[in-house]
Amino acid sequence: MTELLIDAPADAEAREAALDIRRNVIVQAPAGSGKTDLLTLRYLRLLAAVDEPEEILAITFTRAATAEMRSRILRDLETAANRRTFTSDDLPRIASARAALAHAERRGWKILEQPQRLAIETIDSLCLRIAHDRPLLARLGGRFRPIEEADALYDLAARRTLEGLGGSDPALDEALARLLDLRDNSIAGCQSLIAEMLKVRDQWQHVFPLSREMVEADWHIVRDKL
Repeated sequence: MTELLIDAPADAEAREAALDIRRNVIVQAPAGSGKTDLLTLRYLRLLAAVDEPEEILAITFTRAATAEMRSRILRDLETAANRRTFTSDDLPRIASARAALAHAERRGWKILEQPQRLAIETIDSLCLRIAHDRPLLARLGGRFRPIEEADALYDLAARRTLEGLGGSDPALDEALARLLDLRDNSIAGCQSLIAEMLKVRDQWQHVFPLSREMVEADWHIVRDKL
């Protein structure tokens, strides 16, 4: 009898805690630390517990990450179904994959024949699907798709903002007048500035108060944070 020894990682306890599907968890780790592997293993454990596979939703940022995650899950399920060669790398995952596959067979999912039932998608495709399903709430009609390069839209938003100068909103009119005064009354310069800020809004939107409730005394705090 041959014994196969596998060294447990130093953070094995934390990894196992993250796989407890009874809990909500946030995993923070550097690139290459195995976050995707951990997420796919948690997905397998969820597959062994849900009524339908569509109840699980995995969201990624890129199509490549989506394809990788789907490929790993299907590879594990195929290994559990003896459709792939069993290797030592499969050992930590095989029990979860077998439990997921057995549950799928009991429920009649035919998950290996219908892999599209695995809800793994990018955040863009998820938002697009929600918008298509609820066109009235989304206030969008016709055909639409995510935009990779949104510079033209940022510029349009900036131009429409500046059109509020002299409009019916006195607070916006005053703010725009102050901005123009600081920028030597250059409308083109202000438009470019706003558009460029929109491109990097993830860097400032959490500290800059987009609210009318802020009072003048709060500005020094905002400036420090920015």
